Amino acid sequence: MNALTLAHVGFGLAAIALGCVVLLRRKGTAVHRMIGGGYVACILGVNITALAMHRFIGTIGPFHVFVLVSLLGTGIGFYSAARKHPPTLWLRRHYYGMSFSYVGLLAATAAEILVRVPYFNAQISGWRLGLLTALATVVITAVGWVIIDRSLERVLRSLAGGTTPSVG
Repeated sequence: MNALTLAHVGFGLAAIALGCVVLLRRKGTAVHRMIGGGYVACILGVNITALAMHRFIGTIGPFHVFVLVSLLGTGIGFYSAARKHPPTLWLRRHYYGMSFSYVGLLAATAAEILVRVPYFNAQISGWRLGLLTALATVVITAVGWVIIDRSLERVLRSLAGGTTPSVG
């Protein structure tokens, strides 16, 4: 494994851990902002290293398209919280942008595991592996979407009322 791949995996694992902590801790606190900033930095690291990896496979592929989606979601989430504008929408935009950023990270991680881990390549190959990878990505994204949508109002209420949300 080369240095770029190690950096990519390291950023990814750190983003998964930091994102999980952000999801489980109280929102809107200084700790939330600090850990969230670390998450954003790691997501940027994951995406930059992913874009740099195109030279290993010789082409731009579907994973590279998802980098743009990841950067867009994370950018919207971060920018909305940084500017807090428009006043009535920024929190919703932050919630959706960062939540979908995390779900995308989990879906990409599952896809990478299926594609890169030798066990799966030995047991499943060709179009079956591609189908399994696409299916895992769709299922994780769909489940994430449902959880995100169902948690929105609870998270917003908890911020307005000062209670601590458990997830969101």
